[in-house]
Amino acid sequence: MSILGHHLVGLTRDARLDDLPTQLEFEARITAEACLPYLLGEEEHTVLDALAKRLGKPIDTRVTFVATDGKVLGDSEQVPTVMDNHRDRLELMSVVVCYA
Repeated sequence: MSILGHHLVGLTRDARLDDLPTQLEFEARITAEACLPYLLGEEEHTVLDALAKRLGKPIDTRVTFVATDGKVLGDSEQVPTVMDNHRDRLELMSVVVCYA
């Protein structure tokens, strides 16, 4: 019985890991859609920074909003105005290429 339980746990873990990229993309699209109204306003940096902090805290995850030119618009852990430009970050380059 122990072997079967271990095998089922492994299968469940593998299935969850296989679904992770799709789930992350889905969550990113929802977040982008939720942010769109803020991007149309005059004070988007202030609003997006506050939103990043509100979103990141309850899920204990860093949330960063980055413009297509790499400028950080909001961050859940730091002040965006003192952060380096993210244009050359590998994790963002593919996103900008796909959605720009």
